[in-house]
Amino acid sequence: MEQVRIRLFFIVLLGASLLSGACTGRTPLVISGASTDRVLFTPSLGESVKFSFMLSRNARVSVKIFDSRDLLVTTIMERKRTRAGIVEAVWNGRDQEGREVPDDAYTYTVEAETWWGEKVVYDLTDLTGGERVYPKYLTIDRQTGTISYVILEPARVRLNVGIRKSQDLEIPLAMLLDWAARPPGLNSVAWDGWDSDHQIKFLGHKDFGMGFWAFSLPHNIVMTRGSKVALTSYLRNHPAHREKRHARHISRTLYKHAVPVSYTHLRAHETVLDLV
Repeated sequence: MEQVRIRLFFIVLLGASLLSGACTGRTPLVISGASTDRVLFTPSLGESVKFSFMLSRNARVSVKIFDSRDLLVTTIMERKRTRAGIVEAVWNGRDQEGREVPDDAYTYTVEAETWWGEKVVYDLTDLTGGERVYPKYLTIDRQTGTISYVILEPARVRLNVGIRKSQDLEIPLAMLLDWAARPPGLNSVAWDGWDSDHQIKFLGHKDFGMGFWAFSLPHNIVMTRGSKVALTSYLRNHPAHREKRHARHISRTLYKHAVPVSYTHLRAHETVLDLV
């Protein structure tokens, strides 16, 4: 009986080894070289963004777009049978219902699965971004109130204007950008020179100052512009019961910079340029 058991053990072991060899002989399923033909596009003008990536094996592929809350906006490829090689997909800047999305940053993910169940996911949302971004240029036109700045990568930006009362205390009077998604390059913000309540015009004040904060966005983002749809109303009317992106366990806190703190606390880290 003992010899039979030993023989059965080696038969099972041999079978497992052969099966393992057969499995390892297959080319692993890999998604690589994911990119877009542009970061910023204008859906209202008929523009679209093209995603491309390399697939190592034939598989069923899904490409999904998510909003800033990690809720599904639309699926532009859904378990489509796809051959190995270069794969392309196009998004026209509209959601699942065909509505134009508001100006913001959107993440995309790619999922692939073979017929025997091997599955891989391309998603950099939790692995990239969240780093402090400093402007290379920040100035204001004293005549028009237009504020201009340059950033070198896509980022969410917060911009306040206020009065500097002392070296360590600055009073914010108007918030011009509240963690708004902005593309790399030259950006500008129009300002009428008044505070948020339209009670004080302080554009020409001798102690005028600006507070600028920004953090980088994930690498797997695209941004829309030119939409007439308000972001707040869209998010309010966009059903929250939609599919949610599966965050990785090593998710980074990308919005840690948005924790409310005073100007005094940020003083040592903020980028404030004194303007003449």
